[in-house]
Amino acid sequence: MSTVEKIQANALNFIGGPIEGYILVAIIEATAFIYMISTSHQASRDAYDALKTCVQINPNFVGEMVREGLTNWVLNLEKNIKDSTAILASAIAHPDPAINAYRLSKVLTAVTTFSEKVDRSDVEKSLVELIILSHHSAIASPTDKYNWITLVQRAKVDPGKLVEKYSGRILQLIQSAIENNSESKDFYQAALSTISTVTFISPEKFVPLLIIQCRKYLDPCLFEKIGEQEIGIWKTAEGTLFVDVVENRNKKDYQTEKWEREVREKIAQKKGISTPKLTKEEQAAVSAQLAKESETRKAVENVRLKLIRGLDIVGAMVKGNSEAVEQYIVELMKLLYNVLQKCVPLIGEKAVNTYLDISLCTSEKIESVRIPIGLATLRVMEVQGIPEKWLQESLELLVSRVLFRLRIITERSLITPSSFAYCFSLIHQVIMNGGIDLHNEKTNDLETSMEQIALGLDIISFHTVIGSSLLLPRSEMINTLLHIIKEYPKFTKVARTAMINLCESIGETAEQKEINVLLTGLLSPEPFVRHACLQALDNLDLTDIDFSCELWIACHEDEHNAKLAIALWESNGMDVEPSYNVELLPYLIHEEKYVRECAAKAIGNASKYFPDSIADTLSLICEQYKEKAKPVQPEYDEFGILIPESLNKKDPWEARVGLALSLGTLAQNLRPTDLKPLFEFLINDEAIGDIHAQVRQKLLEAGLAVIDSHGSKNVALLMSVFENYLDKPATPTETHDRIRESVVIWFGALAKHLDPTDSRIPVIIDKLLDALKTPSEAVQVAVGDCLPPLIKFMKDKAPDLISGLLNKLYHSEKYAERRGAAYGLAGIVKGTGISSLKDCSIITVLKQGVDNKKDYKFRQGALFAFETLSQSLGRLFEPYVIQILPLLLVCFGDTHPDVREATSDTARAIMSKLSGHCIKLILPTLLAGLEDRQWRTKKGSIELLGSMAFCAPKQLSISLPTIVPRLTTVLSDSHKDVQSAANEALLHFGEVISNPEIQALVPILLRGLSDPDKHTNAALNSLLETAFVHYIDAPSLALVRGTLSFSDCIRNDRSTEVKKKSSQIVGNMASLTDIKDLVPYLPRLLPSLKEVLVDPVPEARATAAKSLGTMVEKLGEDKFPNLVNELVHTLKSDTSGVDRQGAAQGLSEVLAGLGISRLEGLLSEIVINATSPKSYVREGFISLLIYLPATFGLRFQPYLGRIIPPILSGLADESEYVRDASLRAGRMIIANYATKAVDLFLPELERGLFDDNWRIRQSSVQLMGDLLYRITGISGKVTAEGEEEEETGGTEASRRVLLQALGKERRDRVLAALYVVRQDGNLSVSSLHVWKSIVSNTPRTVKEILPIMMGLIIKNLASPSFERRQVAARTLGELVRKLGESVMSEIIPILEEGLESPESDKRQGVCIGLSEIMSTAGKVQVIDYVDSIIPAVRKALVDESGEVREAAAQAFDTLQQHVGDKAIDEILPTLLNSLQSGEDSTYALEALKEIMTVRANVVFPVLIPNLITVPITAFNARALASLVTVAGAALNKRLSNILTALMASLSMETDDSVISELQETERALLLSIDSIEGLQNLMIILFEAVKSDEPARRAGACDIVAIFCSETKMDFSRYTTEWIRVLVSLLDDHQLEVVKSAWNALNAVTKSVKKDDLEQLVMPLRRSVKGVGVPGVDLTGFCLPKGISPILPIFLHGLMYGTAEIREQSALGIGDLIQRTSADALRPFVTQITGPLIRIIGDRYPPQVKAAILQTLSLLLEKVSALLKPFLPQLQRTFVKSLTDPTSALVRSRAAKALSNLISLQTRVDPLILELVTGIKTSEPSVRETMLNALESVVNKAGDGMSEASKKGVLEVIANGLNDSSEPTQSSLLAINAILVEAPRVFIDLGINKEIVSIVSTGSRNNQPSIADNSIIAAGKILLTELYHEPNTISRLVEALVHDVREPATLVGETKRLALVVFRVVGRKYPQNYLSTIDSQTAKTFVDFHKRVLSKLVSQERQRIEQLQSANAEQDYS
Repeated sequence: MSTVEKIQANALNFIGGPIEGYILVAIIEATAFIYMISTSHQASRDAYDALKTCVQINPNFVGEMVREGLTNWVLNLEKNIKDSTAILASAIAHPDPAINAYRLSKVLTAVTTFSEKVDRSDVEKSLVELIILSHHSAIASPTDKYNWITLVQRAKVDPGKLVEKYSGRILQLIQSAIENNSESKDFYQAALSTISTVTFISPEKFVPLLIIQCRKYLDPCLFEKIGEQEIGIWKTAEGTLFVDVVENRNKKDYQTEKWEREVREKIAQKKGISTPKLTKEEQAAVSAQLAKESETRKAVENVRLKLIRGLDIVGAMVKGNSEAVEQYIVELMKLLYNVLQKCVPLIGEKAVNTYLDISLCTSEKIESVRIPIGLATLRVMEVQGIPEKWLQESLELLVSRVLFRLRIITERSLITPSSFAYCFSLIHQVIMNGGIDLHNEKTNDLETSMEQIALGLDIISFHTVIGSSLLLPRSEMINTLLHIIKEYPKFTKVARTAMINLCESIGETAEQKEINVLLTGLLSPEPFVRHACLQALDNLDLTDIDFSCELWIACHEDEHNAKLAIALWESNGMDVEPSYNVELLPYLIHEEKYVRECAAKAIGNASKYFPDSIADTLSLICEQYKEKAKPVQPEYDEFGILIPESLNKKDPWEARVGLALSLGTLAQNLRPTDLKPLFEFLINDEAIGDIHAQVRQKLLEAGLAVIDSHGSKNVALLMSVFENYLDKPATPTETHDRIRESVVIWFGALAKHLDPTDSRIPVIIDKLLDALKTPSEAVQVAVGDCLPPLIKFMKDKAPDLISGLLNKLYHSEKYAERRGAAYGLAGIVKGTGISSLKDCSIITVLKQGVDNKKDYKFRQGALFAFETLSQSLGRLFEPYVIQILPLLLVCFGDTHPDVREATSDTARAIMSKLSGHCIKLILPTLLAGLEDRQWRTKKGSIELLGSMAFCAPKQLSISLPTIVPRLTTVLSDSHKDVQSAANEALLHFGEVISNPEIQALVPILLRGLSDPDKHTNAALNSLLETAFVHYIDAPSLALVRGTLSFSDCIRNDRSTEVKKKSSQIVGNMASLTDIKDLVPYLPRLLPSLKEVLVDPVPEARATAAKSLGTMVEKLGEDKFPNLVNELVHTLKSDTSGVDRQGAAQGLSEVLAGLGISRLEGLLSEIVINATSPKSYVREGFISLLIYLPATFGLRFQPYLGRIIPPILSGLADESEYVRDASLRAGRMIIANYATKAVDLFLPELERGLFDDNWRIRQSSVQLMGDLLYRITGISGKVTAEGEEEEETGGTEASRRVLLQALGKERRDRVLAALYVVRQDGNLSVSSLHVWKSIVSNTPRTVKEILPIMMGLIIKNLASPSFERRQVAARTLGELVRKLGESVMSEIIPILEEGLESPESDKRQGVCIGLSEIMSTAGKVQVIDYVDSIIPAVRKALVDESGEVREAAAQAFDTLQQHVGDKAIDEILPTLLNSLQSGEDSTYALEALKEIMTVRANVVFPVLIPNLITVPITAFNARALASLVTVAGAALNKRLSNILTALMASLSMETDDSVISELQETERALLLSIDSIEGLQNLMIILFEAVKSDEPARRAGACDIVAIFCSETKMDFSRYTTEWIRVLVSLLDDHQLEVVKSAWNALNAVTKSVKKDDLEQLVMPLRRSVKGVGVPGVDLTGFCLPKGISPILPIFLHGLMYGTAEIREQSALGIGDLIQRTSADALRPFVTQITGPLIRIIGDRYPPQVKAAILQTLSLLLEKVSALLKPFLPQLQRTFVKSLTDPTSALVRSRAAKALSNLISLQTRVDPLILELVTGIKTSEPSVRETMLNALESVVNKAGDGMSEASKKGVLEVIANGLNDSSEPTQSSLLAINAILVEAPRVFIDLGINKEIVSIVSTGSRNNQPSIADNSIIAAGKILLTELYHEPNTISRLVEALVHDVREPATLVGETKRLALVVFRVVGRKYPQNYLSTIDSQTAKTFVDFHKRVLSKLVSQERQRIEQLQSANAEQDYS
């Protein structure tokens, strides 16, 4: 039986026995299993199965044994153990290692096939123990087809949870394998592979643990003691000495002896002589050294192994999960830096390769430059061991190339913080080394270096926005930026902005190390660095710092920085601590002068808060001073030999100066008890006798400050100190001499506090004057300063003192004494006043001294005096300068060199004190001296002009342009001394320059001054090409300013290049100079900059703007108070676009200089003006938005949301300039904020791509392209020729970047939008260009984004915009056309799914999409998919949304075109069924409606017969109403049938709801008529219907007319007149129902008439009104509510606006209406009628118009008199006015009639009667008659209400009228008749009865019938009145009547008849009185008359009886 069979049979017994007895056997059996499984033996499968069985029975034991066996197997293979089973098996193994590995892996597969009953923890432990073994190279798959992870997964275990749970054991296994790397390299590699695996599976758990291992293996402490000697020993073979202990290397002449020995050994070798043996001592030494070196060698080797392990672990982690290692890249780089610096000889290239490997952890964006960045970094660090292949490229080119490429990448999109950290190492090295350049040419070196620094700075600037990440090397970044600010002024502004942005980003995440870097920066000697640090610190939280020495020191520097520092100090709540003195003391001895000075001020100010600490502070300062004052001692080495370097140590005098300064600042705060110890320190401790003059000077000043502060109160105390010292015998040492001089000065300074009468003052003065002999100018100056206050006490002795000093000035032999006398003289003059110059004849004496040619000491002394007087008196001495100048000119040529030197010093002193005004006075004199013929005078003038180089900077800049050209002209003078003087004078201007760069440029700048036209440009170029590494001092600034004459350059030179260069230089000057030095030049610089700001050339404007911004930033807004307002005003002004552009650029730079707070205050105004109604204002402020992002950089990012809306709105602006500016602004935002723009800008651009305005769409495409280019980092320079594109655009990398930046959803949405807008005709070229630039594979991309694109297409297909629908349709068509079948199968399901969307717009788009697909695809393809399309269309047709149904109908139309009747057969029946029943009946109806819209000719004939069956149901009515609206032309042919059916149904229907539906249908039908043909058919039908005998039909027709006319939009005006005629006639219909319908129709017809057409209807309307009814009889239609409202407006419009004839007819027409309308019906219209009538009659219109109106008003008064009471005043005035109308009797008569109607309404008639009476008296006869008639009517109707006055007035009128009339008139006769009726006695009372009788008698004979008739009537009335029965009266009247009977004058029979009637009436009453008086003939006439009358009466009676009989007969017959 075989072993396998035994195991299978007795597996349990075999394994279950004692383990100790079976282990060896088990391992052997395990080896057997491995052997059989790993070979191609037949039993391989059986062995595999048997092993699985064993594992399932006892997995722990079997697993362990197999692991041991497999471990031994692979170890035997690795070590090649002969006769081992593994080696024997390898002999028959497969030649392919991969197959062999697979076979061995089956062993692992077998031992990991666990039974379900096995405990899961045992399974997990077994898997963990296999982790190293499964990664062994002999077992693991080379292609990673199977691995440990697959084993774990086969065991149904989660790998992630497993490694996290057993992380400790796994790490132990890994560490064990790594530590034993010497035993097995393969297991070492397996452990590294395991590291890769676990970091991949669980990076969060393992990467930190492995990083700890890396720290352990790469700890710098391991190799810090390894030097060159240790490495040399390690390289030396074992047993060989590296250090020869036999030789004494320290022996003298060791090198010579060594050379001799080596020569002897070589000779001995040649001769075969053996090497001499060592002595025992030497041999012992050698043995000891060998043992020592052996230990060293082992130690070094151990370190090497640890380093290799650490590097391999790093590499394994990077290989396993580079993304997880990324966050530790900074730490790993630091570890590797240490290794690379020291251990390359130990590990060779491995460290270099590992450093390059960690580049894999960086972003894919820098994938192309990962390795070059690493190599460049290593090479810049001068790392050894870099492979030769990486050294071929020049380091300079490599660095430049990498930085340039890196800048391009990072500008487009930022890289991750860890990736930046990897890159920053190179940037940091480049910047700190000043660039990497290996060329020899100096110019090229500088240019290349500056370019590299600029690139590095840009890269840092880009990434300041991610400063909150702790992965960034933030402290190093800050340090680098500070270095740039300090060393490279050219980049100061950019670096400062970057640092501020970085600190803003850091914010609350700031760590102490970053804060410390900035605080240390506050100690920089450069103010710009300190300013930048303060601005940066303002963004950090410093509240945790209680006291910062650096910030406290910064609070005491210059004003500008101090303000910032104080604000920081206060805002962070810092306080000075009691230990301030200890903490600040180190800064007093700082190496930087600025720090020492500010620290001194700081410690002095701090002492105010802790006065008790001042004594301790003084003690600390004094002790520190003593320490620093110790003399430098020589140092010796261990051998006692002097160290030479110790002798060259520098004396720390600067530190002592700082300490001295602190004493001065403490002076004010000292207490009295501190004074004596201080001066004792200064005097007794000999501090004031310091060996260095500056220290002494500062200590002297400190003592003076103490005396000034405390001298007045402590005179006695200090006097005793000084006197004690001065009273001691003088020690004959130099130190004590210096001490004594200082004490004397203090003594003198203290004396000013003495009482003026104090006797010690003269003594002190004498001592001071004696101290002037000291050969120290500082002492002499101090004495001179002490004298003035003391001299004031002794002015009476001043002349003697002056005399004595003048004597010493001229006669002292020693130079120091004469010099001291000059200072004393100046001090005394200053003390006594300038008047002493004249009083003591000082100037005269000095002039005499200058004129003394015998003794040079006189001339020199006088010059000394001039110098000191000028220095002491300053500008007070200027009046004497003009007198001194000639003397100086003479002295410049003096023969004695000391005099010439003194002259030069004097000139310099005088010039340094002169004002600008004085220079202007003396300059002409000096320039004139250049023209003098005497060469000496000329030379003197030149030298004096040269001394002007020492003027104050402002005066110097003013004078330079004038002086230098004149000096250059004398360079060619014939006299060599003149030439030499001119050269020397010019050199003086260079001597005052301390800036090294300007110093080098002095010659060319002077040439520019001497010949501006020729050399200005060269000077400009030189300044621009100079890289300033030092700041410009005041004299240098004056030279630059004067040389360039900037403002003149700009104003006189039209060259843009010169302006540009000059502006740039001004900007550089502003950034490189001190504030106080620059301020004086502003009045000349600012106007010139503003002038360049409006230059037509953009580059010039940009340069000027930057310069302006730099100046504002440097000097502050207070120096430019109105600048911002001026620039804003320019932006608002309607000037040229160039001015606004310049103002925009300038304002952006100025705001950037002023800071973000100033921008915040102005931003609201900017945004508001960007949307101003004025286009030029919009252009100006949007232009400002172009520049603000660039100038503010990342600081502007929070404000993007506010400026994007106006920019986007500007893209569609009507002004092209605004559109261009908006596009540029958008591009600028994208260029500067690509990452932020994705969130803010991209959504707006996506909407803009489909905006209705094509300009916005075009701009959106352009901006979208720029944004995508920026994100992906591609250039976008791809040709877009042709419609078909291939894979010519973006790369796979850009695709990944885009996906990462936007996310899949947003990326798909953006690309889909771009693809769609390619079909936009306005955007096709630009959008195609963007698409091809971004997309590398169009077909693949389209398929990826197809679902999103279809959604977008569907949405746009449903858009109300026609263009969007067209674009979407074309896109869909292109997809179908290009991709065909492959896309149809995908599109149709998407569309079907879209119908399920809850959004109606999407469903509508689906339908439109179906239509477009069917239109594009063709008939064949539609038929292929018809089974999917028809259900979709059918479903959409009954959609709840109307828009969806409409689109579905269009799809139905397209479908029907392609498949014919099949579409109708499968869709219409379903809709008809749904129409009758079901929930979708409403939607089915709507669907039919929509189908009819597109296919009415097909559907309408089918549906109509069913729907118009009488009676029409409510549902059919609704259906019919819906369908007729879309029937179109098909409706005309069926209009009659439908209308008839509707009318019939309405007539028989009783249900109100059905009637309502029918009426709605009727209305829909009428509104659907939209053609001339339809209108004509309708009119014919209706005209026939209104003539019907059926009232209901007539009424129905009228209702239809009403509906049609009120709601139709058709023009039916040609039928209006006829309808008015017909409808007016129907208003008199006998059926009220018809009348009402007719009224409604008439109302609708008239309302439909336009106002302009109403006039034409007046005439036919009046005819119609007159033709209906009878005047005076109310018409039924007019008596309805609002009865006349349909037609009254026509008459009123004609009345108001028509011609005269139309107005007349309108007025008469209104009268016709009044006559046919009841009073109640007229009531609502009274006001409406009366007002216009009154208004028109009051104007100047023809009489016939007025007559018609009066007639109408009369009718109105008769009809509704009571309703006209409100108008009575107007009516009365109107009627009375018309009574006086002289042009028409008709008007007057109708006015009289109307007035008679009106009077009945008046309650008070007296005013009217008075008015009539007055009018009668003043009017013409014709008018008077009418007025009399009116008066008669008034009196007749209202006489009872007359007052007596009125009556009297009437009677007077009558009397006057009757008397005045020579002939009787109509009016007089009417009046007589009226009076005779009402008051016959009046004539008698008035006594005019006879005249009345005469008038009547005469009138009866008048030929006018009216007069004759009225006379006859009056005669009859008289005769009938008894009061007039007088014979004479009777006879006259009878005679007149008889005459009228016989021969009437009128020749009218009526007159005769009237006379007979009168006779009859009179005769009946008084037969005897009158008839007896007539003759026979007359009597006969009477008889005949009566007969005729009687016969006529009989005849009339007979006719009446006959008519009655005839009527009765007819009635009987009927």
